[in-house]
Amino acid sequence: MARRTEIVNYLVHQLKGISDDPATNRANGVAQLTSGAVSGVTIDSGGRFYSEAPTVTFESPGKVTANVIPTVANGAVSFAVDVGGGSYTENPDITLEVTQDQQGFTTEHPKFGSRSWEINTESNFPFTLPAKDHGTVGFWVWPSDEITEAHTPFMRVGGDEHNGVVVFIQLFNGAYRIGIHLEDLAFPNNSSISGLTANAWNYVGYSVRREATNRQGVFINLGGAGSGRSSQSGYKFTDSNVQLLTGEANGLIYVDDIHFMDRETMIIPTPSTANPDPGSTFLYEDFESPSTVNAIVTTNGAIVSNTVVAVSTIDTGTSISAATVTSVEAPADNLAGAAGFTSLNSGGVVESVTITEGAAYTFVPRVTFGNSTVEFNSADIQVDRRARFLDDINDFPTVTLGGTPREDYELLGNGQQLKTLRQSIRGYVYANQDDSLRESENLARDVEAVVSRFAKDAANLSVHECEVVEIGTDEGLISPYGLAEIEVEILYDDN
Repeated sequence: MARRTEIVNYLVHQLKGISDDPATNRANGVAQLTSGAVSGVTIDSGGRFYSEAPTVTFESPGKVTANVIPTVANGAVSFAVDVGGGSYTENPDITLEVTQDQQGFTTEHPKFGSRSWEINTESNFPFTLPAKDHGTVGFWVWPSDEITEAHTPFMRVGGDEHNGVVVFIQLFNGAYRIGIHLEDLAFPNNSSISGLTANAWNYVGYSVRREATNRQGVFINLGGAGSGRSSQSGYKFTDSNVQLLTGEANGLIYVDDIHFMDRETMIIPTPSTANPDPGSTFLYEDFESPSTVNAIVTTNGAIVSNTVVAVSTIDTGTSISAATVTSVEAPADNLAGAAGFTSLNSGGVVESVTITEGAAYTFVPRVTFGNSTVEFNSADIQVDRRARFLDDINDFPTVTLGGTPREDYELLGNGQQLKTLRQSIRGYVYANQDDSLRESENLARDVEAVVSRFAKDAANLSVHECEVVEIGTDEGLISPYGLAEIEVEILYDDN
């Protein structure tokens, strides 16, 4: 009795799989991750009607963007790849925001001090030169490539705002120049010389010489004596002050290491000494550091096997004190998903999934199993183990089992019994006048498809054979309703 009940219950279960939607009988499960890789699948339902192991596919990890971790050391930025990402087809751009100190020079550049003074700081007080009649004021100047004006003054020498010589930087015909003009004469009464390099330190000498009584000749040398000169003459200094100017140069120009030599020939300093001319009178000004400057820089990641594996070190030519990755370019394509294969038990049910490729995930991917090869004609049906008649049916199609099954047995010896169970199945459909017969025949064929493979599906219940021994319909007599009657015989071992 217990075995018969199990068999009938399982037959009901299989009949509930009749559906014209192939997904109804698909297996389903949940992927399990270990360290971001799929390591297995928990089977929630093994599905129905599989004659062979179905395929299993996993949702793609998507366009997984790489992640890199910057480290600042010795003024440069190096990187460790935290997440390789993928699937990259070309080297991705990696953008960082860096904080730069001591803007504009490296430790290898000739200079005196290690600090520079940004124009327009609150401490831009004048200082006094030790001589009036002749000598050279030398200094380093760093012009930004953001200067777009034809006249950006940053220094006054030898006078007040109405009586002095002004040093300026200009962008002229696409090139950066440094020059001078007499402040008591209207601009552009000036003289300038080309050759400045933007975003770099340039050494400049500002020279004064006596040309006649109470008159001065003023000229500026760029990069050394004889390399080019801008000059103004006929001017008499009223004092010996040097003043860094406020105004247009804010954030665009830096000045470092202003010094004075009591000679007219400029000597470019070297790193070996802070005094460019030990034999002359010397005044040296080493200013405070400017504010740190944030800059956006971009580098490229190196790709191997569609993932980022390295990022080149960034050295901007300045001392970098901090760096933050602001963006990493996403890959063009999705990563390939995990892969594996399924195994069936003797009842045509998926019992396990073996993973062959775990891939890399930041989320639990969807798992999709293939459909069985059994195709049905009827829409989802209702199944009731109780015997029911047409006037009791509200939902169509509906399948009911007819009463208590009939059972015979045969003794095989040694206490073994081989039993034959006969079970009647009745199906009800509802359709229009022309389709009720066709729908009842379709339902009968669908029940027959379940019965024809039931012996294999229920092998673990010791079912040896299962077949349809009788099948019939109402031949359209009760249209728009339809009726299908199927008689099933099941041979099983009750031991």
